[in-house]
Amino acid sequence: MHRSLAQQYSFQDEHCDAIGHAEKAMHLNDTLDLSLLLAQQYKAVEEVELARKTLIQHLDSTEEAWSLNQKGSLLLELNDAKTAIQAFCYAQKDTAAWGHYLNTGKALQELGKYDEARSYEDYAHVQLRHCVSC
Repeated sequence: MHRSLAQQYSFQDEHCDAIGHAEKAMHLNDTLDLSLLLAQQYKAVEEVELARKTLIQHLDSTEEAWSLNQKGSLLLELNDAKTAIQAFCYAQKDTAAWGHYLNTGKALQELGKYDEARSYEDYAHVQLRHCVSC
């Protein structure tokens, strides 16, 4: 119930209600991960550090690539490029999708590692061309 309410309040931009229900849902079910939704809501109410900590606490290499990619992108928005790279690397282990390589390249650029970023971005472009030609 709390999960559904958290999602509904999130869609309605009622951030405080979404946060409350997401926290309750996760408290009642310790295997439920609503950290992405929760972090998005914290960011919306300008609790940037809390958003970042929530994502870091729930970053797991066994998650699906989509979730890891979303968490990495949000971490990048929250100015945590190092942890974003960790999320993107976890995602790459799950799938070799070009988007994960491109996002890793963006995060490396944020850290000023331009040569390393370029190699990830080049690989992403090669993968994308391969996907388009199939």
